[in-house]
Parts: sequence; structure tokens; C-alpha cells
Amino acid sequence: MNSFIKKVFIFSFSSAFLLSLFIYIYIYFMGNLNYLPPPSITDSYSYNDKLYFCRGKKAEYVCIGSSLSLNNIDSKTCIQQFHSNSYLNLSSWGLNIMDVHMLLKSYTSFSKPQKLVISSNIIDFRSKVPKKVDSQELGEFISTPASFIPFYYIKHSTLRGFLDDIKNTKMNKESNSTYESLLYDPYGASPLNKEGFKINTSRWNDSTIGTTENIEYAYLDSISSFCKKNNIQLLFFQSPMREGLFKKISSPSLSNHTKRTASIIQKYNHVYINSLETTWNDSLFVDGTHLNSIGAKVYTEYCFRKMNE
Repeated sequence: MNSFIKKVFIFSFSSAFLLSLFIYIYIYFMGNLNYLPPPSITDSYSYNDKLYFCRGKKAEYVCIGSSLSLNNIDSKTCIQQFHSNSYLNLSSWGLNIMDVHMLLKSYTSFSKPQKLVISSNIIDFRSKVPKKVDSQELGEFISTPASFIPFYYIKHSTLRGFLDDIKNTKMNKESNSTYESLLYDPYGASPLNKEGFKINTSRWNDSTIGTTENIEYAYLDSISSFCKKNNIQLLFFQSPMREGLFKKISSPSLSNHTKRTASIIQKYNHVYINSLETTWNDSLFVDGTHLNSIGAKVYTEYCFRKMNE
């Protein structure tokens, strides 16, 4: 018994020491706690940061997706459309449809929304490695009280990773003029500046569509079915491409994708809006598919206007 108590004491002391060391190093480098990195509960920094932002927040209207939902959906337009401030954008970089399905189920175990917005296009259905995350822990973290957050730092963080995340956090939280920006509005979206944005030429001209994966369409079906069973209205917005790039693409893959996604969404009587039915001026974008803040507002307004016709 004494041996057991001794081990518990040593473990507790070591954990407290490690956490204190992390915080001391952070304050030493940064001077304050404004850019404290999130616990590394997944293998994606952006995903960790968004989960940390959304933890404990219940909303009646949510947006979940990749950066095409994080950057391209305008929060103010959404709250005007929904006539409610109870709105939350849970999106982060690189989420595929499988990831969206897991996050949706985890979040609804904590708070069931009335509506779900997904802004997506064909790049979300390409082959990607799913985020490494335990689904049970994901749900627990979303609802965990602030007093339990140190546990996740102790369980998942390493000193080297913590130091790297300090740099990432400061860089990504300071400006909306880079692709890596995680400077959120009050609802969790990350609108990208039009003026002064550092456009990458390779990203601007990238016309690669790639090969889609059947499993991603299967997960879109699962999302649609889950929403139907839980009385959640799904609003699926087919995200636009800039006009100059769209004209260069002559692939049946894109047309087949829009037809296939529309069929899945409409099978469950949800809302499907295809923004590719119109053209989108290059001035609204920061690359081929990601909109600046002005473009996000125009696009989001377009989708709701089409929905309400």
C-alpha cells in the first residue's frame, strides 16, 4: 500500500512539475498567456487549436469542414440568416469528410445543433490521411471543464512539441494576411484579408483536381443520414473556384463530383447549393479555392439567397 501511494505521489509530482515547466518556458519566451498553445490531442495543430477554441461552447447553428469552411463562410451573414448569435465554426485545415463525420458526432453528444453548414468542394474528397484522434477522447475534450485542461497537456504534450507550438501560435494568431492564419472572429471563422495578403503563386495557379475516394462519399452519406435522424438540417454549399482557374479546368471529374454530392444530400431532403453554377471573380480569392473576407461574404450571401428562393 505504501509503495502504491509513493508511486501515485511521484507521478502527481512529476506531472505537476512538467506542466509548470511548460508554462514557465512559455511565459519566458512570450511574456504572457495570450498565445498559449493548445493541448496536442490530435496530430493537426489547426485541429487542436480549433478544439481548444470551441471547448465548452454550445451552439444551435454550427459550421464544420476544412479550410473551405473555416475561411469561406462569413459568420455575420450566418447569424443574420439564422437570427441568432448561437453560432460556432468548428472547421480547421485539411479535415476530410471522414473527419467531419467524427467531429459532428462528438460535438452533438455535447450539444445538438438545429442546422449544420458544410462548405466543401472536390479537394475535400481526395485521398487524405484522416486525423489521428481518439473519438471518445475527442467528445470528452469538447465538453471538459477548464479545470481538467492541464490533464490533456500532461498526457499529450512534449517539451519539443510545446516549443514548436509556441512559435506556430504566435505566428498564426497575429495576422489574417497568411494562409496559415488562425486569427478567429468571435464565432471561430478565420476571414482572410484582401489587402496585403501574401499570395503564393503556386497555390494561385494550382489546377490539380486529383482522384476522389469513394469512402469520402460514403461518409457524406453517413453525415446526411445522421443529420436526418437527429433532426439537424444540413446545408451543403459547393464552394467556388476563381474564374481564371475554373476556365482552365476541363475535367469530367468536377461535374461528376457535383452531381454525386447533390444526389447524396438531396436523398435526405437536405439543402444543396452549387456555387459553380455562376462565375467568381479572381479579386475575391487568395488562391484557386480560398476566398478573402470580401469573397466569403459574397459567397455566403449567395448561398443563403439561393436557399431562400
